[in-house]
Amino acid sequence: MQKRFKLQKVLEYRSIMLEKEKAHTAALIQEERNIARIIREMGVEIKAKREEADSCGTDFIMAGLYRNYIDHLEMLRNAEQKKLAEHRQLLHKQKNLTIAAYKRKQVMDKLKDKHAVEYGKYIDKEETKAAEDMVTTRRAAKLDEED
Repeated sequence: MQKRFKLQKVLEYRSIMLEKEKAHTAALIQEERNIARIIREMGVEIKAKREEADSCGTDFIMAGLYRNYIDHLEMLRNAEQKKLAEHRQLLHKQKNLTIAAYKRKQVMDKLKDKHAVEYGKYIDKEETKAAEDMVTTRRAAKLDEED
């Protein structure tokens, strides 16, 4: 039995893949937050423009312009909300990939730990054998001297 874990390269590869998946997930989470922030800002702007449109009073030309602008902003906000929904689905898939990568790495970690325990048992057995051989050799030598 060897002290070296034979699958160490596989373990390292899976660790690297896990880190890449984590980084990609973190980037997607940040992007999701940015999209949500944009949607909130658009909501605030739409609310402000509606208040401005209400304050115009009887100026029908300005009120029409405000309505067109507000409709445009709402259209943009709806597009961002669709983008956010699609992004959340992508994030869900990425989280599942990250979990799968973590599980694959965990399997290798368990194998490495099992190998370490088995190697420790093997070393203990070999030391016990060596000690028994030394005792047997000494007894045989003592018996030969007595004869």
